[in-house]
Amino acid sequence: MVLSRSGGPMKSNEVRFRCAQSLGKHEIQEYLGKLYRLPFKDNEMPHTSNKQGKIMLDRSTNKQWKRKDHKKVIVRLDYDVDPDYQKLS
Repeated sequence: MVLSRSGGPMKSNEVRFRCAQSLGKHEIQEYLGKLYRLPFKDNEMPHTSNKQGKIMLDRSTNKQWKRKDHKKVIVRLDYDVDPDYQKLS
């Protein structure tokens, strides 16, 4: 699970993560709740979406390769988050 950079404007109480596609919503909520003690807003489940890895081109060898597929997770918390944490890569 990795803290992810936001692609656009986010609410002040949202944080974005990237994780393996095999994790479900209950597992993600349990993982973040136990390990980081994140208080979820109104016991709300995290929002998830599966993202396909980009196909990249190595221009020196003219070969294509694919980045790994991942799951994007958006979590709403009970408190506001420092905006610097929302911009991390």
